[in-house]
Amino acid sequence: MRKSVLLLLSFLPFGVFPQYQITIQATVIDEETKNPIPFANVEFQNTPLNRVTDEDGAFRLSFNEYTIDEDDIFEVSAFGYQAQDISAERFYKFLTNTNRIYLRQKDGIDRTQNPDKIRSTPKQMKSLFGTVRVQNIPVQGAKVSIKNSFQETRTGTNGAYALDAKAGDILKVRFLGTVTREIEVKSLGELNIDLVSDGELLDEVYLSGRNEEKPKVDLGYNGKKTFDEITYSANIIGQDAVKSNYYQLSDLLRGRMAKLAYNRNASFFLQTDLIYDIDGMIFSSLGGVQLPFIDPQIIESVTVLNSLTATHKYGTIGRAGVIVIRTKNMGFDKPLQEKPKALVEGNNYRESVILIEGSHNSEIGKFLKKANTFEAAKSIFADYMGQIVQPGVDLYFNASDYFRRWDLDHSVSLLEKAGELGYNNSKALRGLAFKYDELGLHKKAKEVYQRIAVLSPMEAQTYMDLARTYKYNGNFQQALDLLKMMMSNKRAGVDFTGLRNSIENEIKHILAFHRGKVKYDDLPNDLRTADFKYDVRVVFEWNDPYAEFELQFVNPGKQFFTWNYKKQHNTQRMMDGITNGFAFEEFIIDDAPQGEWIINLKAKKEEEDINPTFFKYTVYTDYGLQTETQETRVIQLADQSEKVTIDRLKYE
Repeated sequence: MRKSVLLLLSFLPFGVFPQYQITIQATVIDEETKNPIPFANVEFQNTPLNRVTDEDGAFRLSFNEYTIDEDDIFEVSAFGYQAQDISAERFYKFLTNTNRIYLRQKDGIDRTQNPDKIRSTPKQMKSLFGTVRVQNIPVQGAKVSIKNSFQETRTGTNGAYALDAKAGDILKVRFLGTVTREIEVKSLGELNIDLVSDGELLDEVYLSGRNEEKPKVDLGYNGKKTFDEITYSANIIGQDAVKSNYYQLSDLLRGRMAKLAYNRNASFFLQTDLIYDIDGMIFSSLGGVQLPFIDPQIIESVTVLNSLTATHKYGTIGRAGVIVIRTKNMGFDKPLQEKPKALVEGNNYRESVILIEGSHNSEIGKFLKKANTFEAAKSIFADYMGQIVQPGVDLYFNASDYFRRWDLDHSVSLLEKAGELGYNNSKALRGLAFKYDELGLHKKAKEVYQRIAVLSPMEAQTYMDLARTYKYNGNFQQALDLLKMMMSNKRAGVDFTGLRNSIENEIKHILAFHRGKVKYDDLPNDLRTADFKYDVRVVFEWNDPYAEFELQFVNPGKQFFTWNYKKQHNTQRMMDGITNGFAFEEFIIDDAPQGEWIINLKAKKEEEDINPTFFKYTVYTDYGLQTETQETRVIQLADQSEKVTIDRLKYE
């Protein structure tokens, strides 16, 4: 069989001197198992030349020969493996003999549960498999785990799960709106699991779509029709697009409608060529009329009619188009209902909330505080670990926080121990990546997020994490390519709709700082704008979409807005995160009252676990400007069952 070409050289004329284009094609392999390693990083250090291996461990890297010197270092790395580096000169010689690059596994990691190939079928990989059902219907996003272990998985679109277990293990199965089940594993193979309603939410969160009439769209003067009955162009925003953190109309319409103008003070003004039909009341642009304040939370639908359709229905005043807004409160046949608003009269903040305590008040932190020296602290920690039967990732996280004061390298080594524990658990690994992000160790975080991509390729959060970590590591084109894919919803089986606003903000942010380093010609015009900035952007992430909590924002005038992520208060948002695999939300403070803004947090108490929920928040100021700053903090969510203040923002 003909030997494949490993190092390709092509002559390219360039002035008087010739240049050569070098193309490297190779595969990264696990030295022990001989299996390909997906999401391995290959790069020439301190240069923009880098690639990530595909699902088959393969990569292709092309560059001009003068870009790299003979003594430049080529590095290959992946989470859970010892990194390999070699000079460019030696690497070129190596490639004349083989196109396989072997990485050696790090010690201390249990790989017995590691799938041989990420495209293998679950039944081939795992000892226990089956389907999780509710009322005999498969459910997506159910959490199936082995109690007191890091063995955990989520059901796919067909309700299927698969994990490694042994007889005698206790299987724990959880799904929103159902009673959590614990089942003893008596035999391996197929085990189908039926869940029953907890009597609170099942009809709302799961069965609401069964035997349901198709919803009708309000088209203004022409009445209501189902979407299938509309025979002309109409752009429609349904109430499902109204996120719970929207508290002004511009939040809903920003980036979705053409020909709209708004200012950042929540005032919404008419454009000179449009009319607005708000619950049957017509607002024209004559005289610079200002629209009345509309709380987006009471909006049922927004429909944009083009000029031809609008003229037919509304006459000449609709010649440039009509925006039809229908609300839940003021409809033609709807009774008026009061609904709480954010940051308005009546939401007066009178609480006294304590500031969050750090990890030094954890159990291990209290022991370590007795030490007067670094060596004494290490001795105390070793004695403590000798008494622990099954340590959790939180123990290593808390100890790492403490040792930061003595020695950063030792602190990071404890985080690496947590990575060994949770090597096959996406939740634990995401918590680890949070901690690396908090320390600014973005290269380490990148390797962890890539490992998560191997374990959880069908979760939307996986790709948002990858895009953001690629951006932090200077891989701007890779980040933008992922964001484009997400914006277009082009990953089969993964729905990114719930992350759309954040996707657009990340795209604009890359263009604001790195426009000359990426290809963006295929982006919509509204995303290419160079005029992009927010005074403050706060991004919240948590490593388990089943966690329940509330966030409270208090403005300088002591008025507050509460965002709930709880099954009884924000059911559909929580179900969206569970089924589509994301735990991410962002809030914008822009042209708002100056002074101190307070952010409070209260979480639902969790059972003690070796793999608790962690919560990361990042505060960006002057987001999108050269003066931008950012600060990241990670806290253990399970510890915050009493309301605490997690941050105070000085907004000027």
